[in-house]
Amino acid sequence: MELTLTGPVVLELNGQKLASAREVRCRCTRESREIRAFGEAEPVAVLQGAPRYRIELTRVFLRGNTLPFSGLSDFRLSVSHGGGRVTYSGCEWREIESGGAAGTPGVLERAVLTAARRTEEESGG
Repeated sequence: MELTLTGPVVLELNGQKLASAREVRCRCTRESREIRAFGEAEPVAVLQGAPRYRIELTRVFLRGNTLPFSGLSDFRLSVSHGGGRVTYSGCEWREIESGGAAGTPGVLERAVLTAARRTEEESGG
């Protein structure tokens, strides 16, 4: 599963409004492992792993010109867009590209995070 949100997307980190992003892309993956019995050609079972989420943020405009992800571990990231909110928890950062072409402070060109869980809610109108 892959989901892409474009336009002004509001980002919250552990409940605090942190930034806006031009694009948020999420890919969900799940590993599986075959269990084989000795001498059998076909697996006797398949164990499914838990879903993992890879979130890629593009052109992130930070409030306060700070680089928030580098010191964080096991955090929550909420994405608000078009009347709904998606919250990723158990987040860890993987890659950060900052500065932009002109070295613009407070702008991340790209940030890649992983998350253990995803919840989705619609606004109450």
